[in-house]
Amino acid sequence: MSYRQHRSQAGAFLLLGAVLVCSLVGCGEPAPLGMATTPEESLAALKSGLDAWKSGQSQADLRSKVPAVFFQDDDFTRQRKLIDFQLQEPGKVVGIGYSYRVTLTLQEPGKSPIKRQLAYRVVTTPVVNITREEGIP
Repeated sequence: MSYRQHRSQAGAFLLLGAVLVCSLVGCGEPAPLGMATTPEESLAALKSGLDAWKSGQSQADLRSKVPAVFFQDDDFTRQRKLIDFQLQEPGKVVGIGYSYRVTLTLQEPGKSPIKRQLAYRVVTTPVVNITREEGIP
């Protein structure tokens, strides 16, 4: 095989490899992710989760519901009592869900109630997930 034929075959293999990589990975911009909830669904899920906590239900109780609700909050995990909650403003789009600022009134046994301002991020598809956002007052 001559040098010219070898070089031609190498170029063909490189071109074939590039086409294969582009077809597997995709060329161009990735498609944006769709929203994993609506404003109405996310707000209803958040209120329902907070009402459940306030009424004394546990995180395990919420996970056993249909559909399951996964509520991630350290105060809830530590079984602090939720006395009251107030939504501070309408939700705003963050990623594929909605973020809500909330003021919680919490109480530990034998202590005075305390207020905490925080935020929750909520998605409802494929499952209901309510996650406390750290570092957001």
